[in-house]
Amino acid sequence: MLQEREFERLGTSRTQQVDVRVIAATHRDLKQMVEDGAFRADLFYRLHVFPLPVPLCAIVAKTYDPVRHYVDKYARQMNRRIETIPSSDGDIYQLYVAGNVRELQNFIERR
Repeated sequence: MLQEREFERLGTSRTQQVDVRVIAATHRDLKQMVEDGAFRADLFYRLHVFPLPVPLCAIVAKTYDPVRHYVDKYARQMNRRIETIPSSDGDIYQLYVAGNVRELQNFIERR
């Protein structure tokens, strides 16, 4: 068990010693889900050791603009320079707000 700082790889019977920390993030209210029976209480107990309730979207928005990142990335690949993004491409920002980064990346790559 990882709790005892050991585990066995699939297909082997040899126990491995480890010293790890598990970091997990979610946008769901796990405490409420445990009360509703939709999330395992024992897993919640193990994950809820040091909770950090942070509005992640706000932090990411301040430090990272994925729209600009992918526009610059594909502009470099095509040896082009793109200074501005047309306002008619407002769909790009809707994808970003929705949090679907892969869809955003595909959208920009196809443009």
